Amino acid sequence: MAQLRTVAEFSSAITSDLTWRIREISDLRTVVKKVDVSLRPSLLRAGVPLIYAHWEGHVVMVGSAYVEFISLRRPDYSTIKPSFRLNEFFRELSSLSQIQTSYKQKIELIYRIIDSGTQKFRRVDEQIVSGMSNFNSNVLENLCNYLSVDVNEFKEDCDFIDKILLYRRNNIAHGQYITIDEAGLEEMSDRAIKIMRLFNNLVENDVVLSAYRVV
Repeated sequence: MAQLRTVAEFSSAITSDLTWRIREISDLRTVVKKVDVSLRPSLLRAGVPLIYAHWEGHVVMVGSAYVEFISLRRPDYSTIKPSFRLNEFFRELSSLSQIQTSYKQKIELIYRIIDSGTQKFRRVDEQIVSGMSNFNSNVLENLCNYLSVDVNEFKEDCDFIDKILLYRRNNIAHGQYITIDEAGLEEMSDRAIKIMRLFNNLVENDVVLSAYRVV
């Protein structure tokens, strides 16, 4: 990813990413209408994982671009929202649940987190965002909490993400046969694009308003 040093560069990058994804989904919908009827069921089924891939891909891209944008400013952790300190301690916190650690080690980590305010956010731990997969509503919530984005904005979309988009994608990806009609694909793509736009807009607004900073 190119370094996004200005708000304009950030906005241009995430808009460009969203645009090509929407265009590809739109092209798919156009082809479905024109293709021979005998080929249509296969193409409709193939469209489901494509739509899901664009949903996951865009959210991950925007999230990654956001933390990269912040890190380029080299802010002290004390000047940005506390959730971003996860970047500094993510691997250590993850390891606590995987290995036997003493209370002393845990207490030392707590002190380091408390005293990390003067450390600068300069290196992005890409695993926090890019390591996310099987993008259900819980994964989205984790990402929103890390970025200090209001996850309640997606409250009405959780069932769609889990029970329609991800459910259908997983079934097709695992070789199950499910029937997708043209109306179903159009409704699913419209809804996916809507939440992609929503996430895009929420993060862009935070960048424009410098909402990642502590007031």
